[in-house]
Amino acid sequence: MHAVITGGGTAVENEYGHAIQSELEKRGIASTNLVGQTDLKTLFALISRSAVVLAPDSGPVHMAVAAGTPAIGLYASSNPDRTGPVRGRQWVVNAYPQAVRKVLGREVDEIKWGRRVRDPAVMTLITPEQVIERLDQLLDVPESQRMEPVS
Repeated sequence: MHAVITGGGTAVENEYGHAIQSELEKRGIASTNLVGQTDLKTLFALISRSAVVLAPDSGPVHMAVAAGTPAIGLYASSNPDRTGPVRGRQWVVNAYPQAVRKVLGREVDEIKWGRRVRDPAVMTLITPEQVIERLDQLLDVPESQRMEPVS
C-alpha cells in the first residue's frame, strides 16, 4: 500500500503528519504527506480513489462512505452507534465503551444517548494492533463486498 496523509494546515497537524510519515518509513511503507495541501474537493477525490480510509470520527469517514470507499473509523470520544458510518460499520475500531468506563465511571447504557467523552486522551485506548487487525480483516474481504452489511 501507499499511504496518503492528509489534514489541516495547523502546526500541530503538520507535526503529526511528519511523525506519521516517519513511522511509516521505518516500517517500509511508502507515503505522501499532503497535510495542509488539500481542500475538501481534492480530499474527496483522493478518498474516492483510495482502497481504504483510516480516520478518527470526522468528516473523512463520512466522505469515504459517500464515495463508496471503506473507512476504518476510530471511535473513543463518540459512540459509533450514533455518529459512525452508515455503511461499513464492521470496520470501526470502537473504544467508546472503555472510554466511558475510564472517564465517566459508567457503562454506555447508563449514560445519555449521544454523550461524548470530552477527553482527548481516550484516543490512546485505540492501539495500533487493533487498527492493523481491522485493516487485515478488511483486506481479506473481496473489494466488491467491503461495503456490504454484515449479516
